[in-house]
Amino acid sequence: MHVREQFLQTCSQVDPSSNDHRHMLNIAQHRMHVYAFSPPIRGLICRQMDSKVVIANPSTGQLLTLPRVKTVRRGVLSFLGYDPMNDLYKVLCMTVLGGHQRRSQVLSEEHQVYTLGGGQQKWRMIECEHPHLPPPTSCLPAKCICINGILYYYAWIQNEGALISFDLISEEFNTIKLPEDINYLVNYNGKIAISSLPTINGEVHIWVLEDASKQEWSKVSIVVPFWIDLVGTCRGFRFRGTLSTGELIFSPVSCVKPFYFISYDLKENNAKKVVVEGIGDPHASLEVYFNHVESPMFLSN
Repeated sequence: MHVREQFLQTCSQVDPSSNDHRHMLNIAQHRMHVYAFSPPIRGLICRQMDSKVVIANPSTGQLLTLPRVKTVRRGVLSFLGYDPMNDLYKVLCMTVLGGHQRRSQVLSEEHQVYTLGGGQQKWRMIECEHPHLPPPTSCLPAKCICINGILYYYAWIQNEGALISFDLISEEFNTIKLPEDINYLVNYNGKIAISSLPTINGEVHIWVLEDASKQEWSKVSIVVPFWIDLVGTCRGFRFRGTLSTGELIFSPVSCVKPFYFISYDLKENNAKKVVVEGIGDPHASLEVYFNHVESPMFLSN
């Protein structure tokens, strides 16, 4: 019997190979599936398991399984976000019909919200006035981004890609027209953006949402210096967003050993390769997130 395992590993951005501030958490063992994660939010991470949602704190090693989502459907999608006004973590969940229907004929339904520590310990149904269909999480290179109390994720409206925003304070949905039909979302200097794949010469195009109400985007085109020398024979890279220092981060799509990423200081026009020892297995799939912070939060319903 082949058992598939999943691990959360965290390390310092200042000295990635150091054992200081490094944590490893074995999430689960499963014969069939490797389940998807939402990007970390203020030290917490969310994992989807069929109709169950698990919240994890890698710093404390704690796992919290939320009550089962209220649905008879097999397709369940969930995203973790943070409401800064009320200091609350919330999970947005929706369901879709299983099978192979045409995406123009299928919509997400049963939109629900769960508030961590809210006391009610249940999912609340909410209204969504914008019919849309997020792709399966396994098809999304970046599931969602939470910035300033807004969850952003890619979805289809009819047969066109769109950006969906969900306000975690008002719990209202909105749609934003994309300048290009690209489903890869990044945090670019505190703003939501979409990004192309880097070319073999290290050129990447980034469209940044400047004003959601006016649906205004700007475009940034960047060429990372000495790209070919830095990445060598590894061709599959993605732009992962910016650090709080403003550095642009690129990492491999698949796991390489030793694992490394490319850090590009746009102001100094200086790019470097940063090796991280002890991360991953060359035969494993890998998801990489930056700007993760340690949290002492104790998870409870």
